[in-house]
Amino acid sequence: MDTSSLFSFFAETAVKASMLLVVAWIGVVLLRKSSAASRHLVWTLVFAAILILPFLSLALPALRLPLADAPDFIFRITASAGEESVAAAKSATTATQRLQSNPMDWRAALLWIWAAGAAISFTQMLIGWLAIARLRREAVPLEITPQAELLETTSRTMPMTCGSFRPAILLPSDAKHWNPERLRMVVLHEMAHVQRRDVATHLLARLALCLYWFNPLAWFAFRELVKERERAADDMVLNAGECGSNYASHLLEIARSMQSAPAWAWSAVTMASKSQLEGRLLAILDSNRNRDSPRRLGILAGAMAVIVLLVPTAAVDAQSDSPLMRAADAARDQRKYGEAKALYTKAIKNAADPSEALISRGVLELNTNDYHAALADFELAQKDGKSPNAWALMWQAVAQQDLLNAPAAQALYQKAWDASDAQSMTAAVIMELYANLLDQNGQADAATKLRKQSSDIRTAQGKLLSASTQVGNETVYHPGKDKDVKPPTLKSKVEPDYSAEARAAKYSGTVILKAEIGSDGVPHSLQLLRPIGLGLDEKAVQAVSQWRFRPATKDDQPVAVAATIEVRFRLL
Repeated sequence: MDTSSLFSFFAETAVKASMLLVVAWIGVVLLRKSSAASRHLVWTLVFAAILILPFLSLALPALRLPLADAPDFIFRITASAGEESVAAAKSATTATQRLQSNPMDWRAALLWIWAAGAAISFTQMLIGWLAIARLRREAVPLEITPQAELLETTSRTMPMTCGSFRPAILLPSDAKHWNPERLRMVVLHEMAHVQRRDVATHLLARLALCLYWFNPLAWFAFRELVKERERAADDMVLNAGECGSNYASHLLEIARSMQSAPAWAWSAVTMASKSQLEGRLLAILDSNRNRDSPRRLGILAGAMAVIVLLVPTAAVDAQSDSPLMRAADAARDQRKYGEAKALYTKAIKNAADPSEALISRGVLELNTNDYHAALADFELAQKDGKSPNAWALMWQAVAQQDLLNAPAAQALYQKAWDASDAQSMTAAVIMELYANLLDQNGQADAATKLRKQSSDIRTAQGKLLSASTQVGNETVYHPGKDKDVKPPTLKSKVEPDYSAEARAAKYSGTVILKAEIGSDGVPHSLQLLRPIGLGLDEKAVQAVSQWRFRPATKDDQPVAVAATIEVRFRLL
């Protein structure tokens, strides 16, 4: 990915992860009367979710709205847009490429900051793991059980558990001098961590925290996970029959007398943190606490709930264009043709179905007069597509037309028309372009017939796309019917741009929009009455939404009115 698409992916992932963390926090609040082990399970599952979230977002593969009813025709404006010359576009590209030699932009800087923070966090984890491994090697064996090794270290650090696959309990150097009751309670606590596989869940959470180190919600979640983990282990000790007051006094003494765990102990699970001690002691002494461990069915239900939440969250990006394609389209619209082509090429390599990216790169090549490369891309799109691709056939026809190969173009237009849905906008666009070719070949009658069919389809599509006539709570008037309403007048307008696709296909036409001109003079609820396709509909909506009117009046008061606006696109 390039910098802009990578930053877009990074930002989207951060937002999604934050949403999942907030949902987990809400879940923990709802489970406040449940056991600490249940709440720890929630935090563990959400850390697993945000850890796999970036990979799931890249792996997942897609929604639209229907609409009804058009207003009376009351207002007409015709706008035109000229075709940019390729030479001007190329000079713009050269200028922007010179500008691109500037130092990194703010997005690249933020990505480097994130990478540095992640690298520091990973390094800290690695150093901790190596230090724990060394401490374990130098420790003196006290006992070996089927569950874990019991080792005595040469330091006076907190008792801790380490090792996901070969668990070990590390006791401080003076543990041999403890009374049997304290030793038993400490070993019971650490053995609870072994049984619960807390070292593995701790490392999973630390790994996720390395990726999301910049997110305060992730740090809050990690702190809560550690707190609930220790309380869950305390609950297992008490469930084994130990006296709560005696256990609390030993825990307090250990926290007071032992050294705090050094930073490298982040790779292990330590017994007592002074910052969390008060809450733990109160929980230990509270006889009404729920100390149950979640059952397998509860764990399975929690995992399923996270999957149900995670998959659509990760797939949000799949509901829109991919970040790489969006970045490529943005570069193309900014006339950064070299950058756009490189991005489309990356998208082609990364996509499961590269046909869309191949067509986009081909359109770009048509706009820069590289007709043979464009034709090759359109042919590949036809071969690589997962279904018959009328769009790819149409673009092959356009390329052959540019190469002055009229017979091949005519055959391809016919194939594209046959492969399309007969009443779709794709079919309407193909017919219009086919009609242009027939006109050039002197087949005016056939061209007229095709244009009539294309017009009928676009009118039918417009009826499906039209919507209601209400601007907020305002009454919408119709000056043609309401004789005492004076129509609005245009105060300022923005000329529409030509889309890259329409320019490549040398495509012209008139987009008809339904609008509601509010009492503020701003167009609202823009809907297509007669679309023409190839990106020109979107360009028309984008331009008209920026137009400003002197509002219509009724009894000298501004009112909202229904309007129809024509935006004519023509190549000069």
